[in-house]
This record gives sequence, structure tokens and C-alpha cells, in this order.
Amino acid sequence: MSLTAPCRIHVAKLAQRVGLTVREIAELFGGLPADPKPEDWAKMSDHLVQQAEQRVADLKRHLAALGTEAKLCELGAELR
Repeated sequence: MSLTAPCRIHVAKLAQRVGLTVREIAELFGGLPADPKPEDWAKMSDHLVQQAEQRVADLKRHLAALGTEAKLCELGAELR
């Protein structure tokens, strides 16, 4: 196991907690060099933060829609 393997495992677990799929995580690691530099990890961190913020924004939008008088069955198309 390389020196970065434990770090990659940790980052993959973080990415899962953010909500990335296995495919998205594989794509994320696909662009990472074999011996990542701090700036490579920083780019990955920035991407994970952006993904987490987008997912939080989406969830907030869904929560706001749920608080309206609209019928639940009508909200599906509205929230895509």
C-alpha cells in the first residue's frame, strides 16, 4: 500500500458522506496523480466543498418547497 493509500481511503469516505456516488468518487480520483502534491489535494477538497454546498442548497430548496401549500405529488417536477 502506498503512502497515499490511507489518505485516499479517508477522502473516499468523506466523499461518500458528502453524497458522491462510487462512480463520482472514481472520477474524482481518476484525475489525481499517483503521488499527489498538496495542491492536488486542495483541488479535491475544493471540489468536495462545492459538491457539499450544492447538495445543501438543493436540500434547502426542497425543504422550502415542502413548506408550501402545493401538493406533494406536484413538487417532484418542480424540484428537479
